[in-house]
Amino acid sequence: MSLRTGDRVWLPCEVKPGPFSNERLVRVKLPTGEWIGFVDTQALKDEKETGPTHVLAVLTSIEDDRATAAVQGHAFDSRYVQASTSEVQPFVPLSS
Repeated sequence: MSLRTGDRVWLPCEVKPGPFSNERLVRVKLPTGEWIGFVDTQALKDEKETGPTHVLAVLTSIEDDRATAAVQGHAFDSRYVQASTSEVQPFVPLSS
C-alpha cells in the first residue's frame, strides 16, 4: 500500500454513545499513540453506537513506517495520532 501525505485513511477505534445522536465518543488506541474525542457518525466506517469500527483521518506526515494522522473530530488533547503504516487502511470512496 502506497501512502502519501494528504491521503484519507481509516484508523481502528472503539466507539461509545456521544452527547448527541449524530456524535460518538471515539478512542483510537494504538501501540504508537492514542486519540480520544468526539466525531460525527459520518466520520465512522460503521455508524454504530458501541464497539469496534474505524474512524476517518488525514495523513499529515509519513516517515519510514510511521504515519501521523489528523482525526476528523474534536479531540480532548491533540488532534493528531501516530500509527504504524500497517495499522491504517486506505479510504476508498464508494463510486456513484
